[in-house]
Amino acid sequence: MEIFLKKKASLFYFTPVLIFAVVALIWKFIAHPLVVSWVKNQVPILNSGQDFVHLKFKNLDFSLLKMQAQLDEVEVSFKNKLKQFEAISVKKIKVQVNPFDLLIGKFSLNSITVEKLSWTLKDSALNSSDSKSIIPLDQVFKHLPNIPLDKVKFIESDIYFLIQNKNAVIHSFIGSLTIENAQSKLNFEVKNLIQKIKIDNESGIETETQARLSLDEKDLTISTLILRSMNSEIKLNGKLTSFKNFAIRPDGELNIEALLLCENLRSGYLSLYPQKKRFPSVSGQVQAIGKVVFQGIHDINARVDLKTLNLTMDQFKFGNAQVKSQIRKNQVFIDQIKLEHPAGFANLTEIEIEQKVPYQFKTKLNLQSVNLQKVFLSVGLNNLPADLDINGTAACTGQLTPPFDIE
Repeated sequence: MEIFLKKKASLFYFTPVLIFAVVALIWKFIAHPLVVSWVKNQVPILNSGQDFVHLKFKNLDFSLLKMQAQLDEVEVSFKNKLKQFEAISVKKIKVQVNPFDLLIGKFSLNSITVEKLSWTLKDSALNSSDSKSIIPLDQVFKHLPNIPLDKVKFIESDIYFLIQNKNAVIHSFIGSLTIENAQSKLNFEVKNLIQKIKIDNESGIETETQARLSLDEKDLTISTLILRSMNSEIKLNGKLTSFKNFAIRPDGELNIEALLLCENLRSGYLSLYPQKKRFPSVSGQVQAIGKVVFQGIHDINARVDLKTLNLTMDQFKFGNAQVKSQIRKNQVFIDQIKLEHPAGFANLTEIEIEQKVPYQFKTKLNLQSVNLQKVFLSVGLNNLPADLDINGTAACTGQLTPPFDIE
């Protein structure tokens, strides 16, 4: 009796192992090849059944244990109306099935992970397409709840944007981009987005971006957007309203917080434009806090408070100051800027600058003991005898010519 019970117990433990082994063998030698063959036979049907893309891949595999499919060496090329776009290559795509939904007879995907995507996008391709059109968000969110997919994730991917008429390249390395399907909205999380900007094959500058965004049928909500470059940082949050019309007329409001370390501005600018030698020597810090409200690019209103710390530009000292500025209907208004120069002191008030070419400005200038001789010496006019101190006020007008010339 005891021997019989031991054999029965052994059989009890051995049976599940035997069943699993049989299922594994059936999957490996019968089911797996059939599934792979069937999927490969569906690809030509998929390619011919639509007029937008052509899909091909080198290898396809299914893991029954992981409930996962994997495509290797994937290439997506565009055709017909999209043929101006370069092909997209992907090192690996993983498709993860939700096993818990399968238990209740429902098929859905936990995630699709795209690894090492590479794409070159030319500005000419965008110019030839209808880039300024309404984004069909209503159609996207109409079908979104019916898509059996929780999230898509891009890892270690590269996108090269070529601006051909400027001979410029923007290389975006995406450390991680996650798009979550929340049924009524899409959530985006960007980590370690590194962008390198080069013009005429010069060294260029590098920026880093982190972001959390949310898109619904109406608005794009920016929970946080952080841009860092050369030890400077800009933080944004806010909302872009009526986002479907963004390409036609961007509307919204943004809160801005910035810290700029000015020592790096000149080196960053000259790395992009080495032929431009007139960028002034700048040092110190500028802190900015403000809010921008815009209804299209021609109706921008904002209020920005600036704080300067040991700010200098060439021989001009701005020192430590608080500056209040406003933008009303694309016109910039600054209440006051104090300048210190080896030649004396100047105070600019009621400053107005137009935000369109030729950037006309006007201001009231108050001079305090400004020595003309020192002014001439600072601009290289060494042979003009004018040892005279000036005090007084004047109304000034002119125009700014980028990058930093004043006429």
